[in-house]
Amino acid sequence: MASYTGLRLEPVTALGVNVLPNGTIHWNGSRQLFYPVGLHIRSFSLETNQMQFLFPERFEAGCAEVIKICDVCCTLNGQFIAISEVFRPNFGVLSIYDTETQVAHVHLRHADVQKFLSVTFSNDGGMVAALGFGPEATRVVVWKMGRQVSLAASFVVPSSTKGVAFDPQDSFRVLIFGSTQISTVLINTIDKIQKKIEIDKISNYERFCFVSAVSGLLLVSTEDTLITIMNDEVVEVSKPIKRKIELLKSVRNLVFLVSEGTVYFYKANNCAPFLIPLGPLDLNVKNISDFSPSPDGDLAVAFHDESFVGLLDLNVALKLLKNQKDVEENENMKLNKEQQ
Repeated sequence: MASYTGLRLEPVTALGVNVLPNGTIHWNGSRQLFYPVGLHIRSFSLETNQMQFLFPERFEAGCAEVIKICDVCCTLNGQFIAISEVFRPNFGVLSIYDTETQVAHVHLRHADVQKFLSVTFSNDGGMVAALGFGPEATRVVVWKMGRQVSLAASFVVPSSTKGVAFDPQDSFRVLIFGSTQISTVLINTIDKIQKKIEIDKISNYERFCFVSAVSGLLLVSTEDTLITIMNDEVVEVSKPIKRKIELLKSVRNLVFLVSEGTVYFYKANNCAPFLIPLGPLDLNVKNISDFSPSPDGDLAVAFHDESFVGLLDLNVALKLLKNQKDVEENENMKLNKEQQ
């Protein structure tokens, strides 16, 4: 197994970083990170190694009414950051900030929502969606971005729903991810019928990711099982790493399965085999609780050992894996010749 020892160890827990279920470390473009600290957002520039708190207006008196930050998300081009907050006494607000002017673009609410989770932007940044939890029901709420942000859709979903995401190729197609059911819905239709993806013999789902470079490709994991779905049809069910899949991430045509401090690299295809293994990479850490690749696919951030943030150069990692594979192939060829 190839080993990567180039992680920069940056202690972050002393700074009060909030660990969020939808991801703790996020990217604003390809050279700047941001993460929640207390009730605020802190950025870190990879070019200058400088940290700063974003959005100064959040330090004003109104911020005293914020109870907690529930989720954060950023557009792929880094123009907007969405922050899900809970205000006193107990109502959810989705605040969207312009990263250039550092001024609030809009504050969004829904009368039936006390908390927004799984905040996500469409790939083109034209839509933002969130999973809203309220006393009566769980619902998906979608807004259309623009100078004037407007409500595009709002509909009730099963209480087991724990995630929502836009199809990378279609901003009007939304995935509704639940622990017991996975569905898709076209939000630009009147009836907004939730079409269930049929998966035989598996009734519990833990993680998912779209592969943006391969149209229609969706990956779902549960325990050590990986379910490959193409255009809403299951095409393969496998156990690729023979251990529990703790994290499932993707950028462009790269897919990462994370387990026990090791990152397993795959290249995605639009036909069988849909995932080509590139090899496992040992990061020499005990555990990885968050793994976030940059939008350009050059870097990734690993939040590991509950206290550190490490920066992984994906290009270097891929070279290590290729060298490891070349060595193994040469050894196999040599062994075959000796046996002959």
